[in-house]
Amino acid sequence: MNKKLKERPAVKDEQGNIVRVRKIWDNGGKTCDRFSITFDIYNDKTGRWEAWSDYTDGRLTCLGMSSDPCSPQGFSQFSSCTEGRHLGKRISWSELPELIQDHIIIRMKQ
Repeated sequence: MNKKLKERPAVKDEQGNIVRVRKIWDNGGKTCDRFSITFDIYNDKTGRWEAWSDYTDGRLTCLGMSSDPCSPQGFSQFSSCTEGRHLGKRISWSELPELIQDHIIIRMKQ
């Protein structure tokens, strides 16, 4: 598989939008939302990828997750965030555990 595709997977959501992973952070488990992921959404009108945001104040749509988001004690929730070091260490898609990768793809489709 193309490395760039592996690092920025894209899927079509339930509304027909094409969404891809933008950036990923890992805070090493300091909080229950260990992983924070922001996304890009494809704009059919401009033909460009844009940061996915449902907010007008500069915050981006963000998925926060624990190390085991499918567990009854796990955490997986869309919210808002500003990108930056306060979210933890910036990591690549390939550095995520497969369980987390699979979970992100499922959530992107929703």
